[in-house]
Amino acid sequence: MTCARAVATPLLTAVLIAPTAAAHAVEAPSRAATASQATPKGHSCDPEHSDWWGDAKLYPGDKRYNPEHPGRSGPKTKVQLWQEHFEWEDTYAIANTYKPGVRIYIEDRKSKQKCWSEPSSDWPGGYEIETDGVLDNRNTSIRVVIVDPLHGKKYGRWAREDAGGHYQPWENGGRGKIDGSPDYDRKAKANYDHNEKPGLGQSLPSKYDATYGHITRGRIVQNAYDEGEANESYGSVTTKNPNMTVSLQSDKYGQGKWHKVRSTGGGWHKTQSGILYNKHDALRVCVKQAKEEDPTCGKWHKG
Repeated sequence: MTCARAVATPLLTAVLIAPTAAAHAVEAPSRAATASQATPKGHSCDPEHSDWWGDAKLYPGDKRYNPEHPGRSGPKTKVQLWQEHFEWEDTYAIANTYKPGVRIYIEDRKSKQKCWSEPSSDWPGGYEIETDGVLDNRNTSIRVVIVDPLHGKKYGRWAREDAGGHYQPWENGGRGKIDGSPDYDRKAKANYDHNEKPGLGQSLPSKYDATYGHITRGRIVQNAYDEGEANESYGSVTTKNPNMTVSLQSDKYGQGKWHKVRSTGGGWHKTQSGILYNKHDALRVCVKQAKEEDPTCGKWHKG
């Protein structure tokens, strides 16, 4: 694919507003095209989009994902991951440096794609360099790497997102099925999307239900207002047992948080889990009493 190239420009003096990883409208950095220079092996960018209205910094201030490369002396090279949130989950990176010849790239853990910047050139006031295009960060892991010609490489931490483009934490065990290991077997924790809530929805066929005794039934429900871009799904349970809980599991990201039932009158209790995405993952609903170790789960439903 053909990529737009970004030229090394003098360091911006204006400080960019730092939104959270959720979508916020900010003014994104400009992208000037220039003639391409020699590009490292393995370079592969997705085409850029033209609407930067919803761009946001990813993990602002977190040096695990946005590393700094001090070298042995002199000012640091600092990098920031950015993502286009308005309609896509296209990820790119921008670095500020005073060192000529520095490059950055982002790479996709699953596809092994790398998207490089041009090298910084000789400019006494500093430089801003940017990856020549974007990589889609849905359902995969992406990291940024600083390449200093004198002091080697500095790697950022792998950042992974689910099928809906929502951050999934690495701290809870497991590497993720996207990297070759099913997280639900490693007791990893899936991260419900706190920006989306269960609503009016349609239950999946009963063969995917989780039944516990004669009076407890857990179901997978897909939000009716979801337009099919990511398939918003949640777990629902109806029971007469006040100690029951429900959650969703993702085969790629692990176990979602357990939600305890609430009374709905007449001896019945009900609740829903949070939202996970069933476009590329397989999901299953699970139920258990609050103090039980092992849940009872339905069949996996592939999106």
